[in-house]
Amino acid sequence: MKKLLALALSACLTLFVCGCSMAPEEIVEFTIPASMTEYMDVDQITEVSGEEGIEVVTNNDGSITYSMPKSKHDELMNELRAGFDEQISALAGSSDYPTITEVTTNDDYTKFTVKTTSEELSLEESLLSLQLYMYGGFYNMFAGNTDETNIKIDYINANTGDMIDSIDSANMAQPE
Repeated sequence: MKKLLALALSACLTLFVCGCSMAPEEIVEFTIPASMTEYMDVDQITEVSGEEGIEVVTNNDGSITYSMPKSKHDELMNELRAGFDEQISALAGSSDYPTITEVTTNDDYTKFTVKTTSEELSLEESLLSLQLYMYGGFYNMFAGNTDETNIKIDYINANTGDMIDSIDSANMAQPE
């Protein structure tokens, strides 16, 4: 899934950069960690980006730093937001998550509420947390948030309104 998401993001950035035109304005910079660039075609992104006036630097550690005008960064973030929102809205009632009735999020994808007809969290619903963590992490990485982004997911029973579980990405690596 990581490879597929990295390839999709690589394609998204390449297509986005191809449609860019430059105007002098505030520059926004963000870095994609080396762990996320493993499956990206860095040479293609660097070549296309350079043609469009967007700077792409491959750092010694394998991470990639993008510098672009704020208006282009805003367009990129809007495209990411639209794609994530479409994917999130498709979760409810899907064949993968038939018990999910609604998934909502805040503007920066750090807080999700998942409503389900389940009375306790199923394996599939637990695995959904990883997908939502990825949306939040990617969005905040592209937004330039350099601090470790904490993603919180509340699972609510759609029939009773009771909290089934609350999962926090800050606790993922914590042994119990």
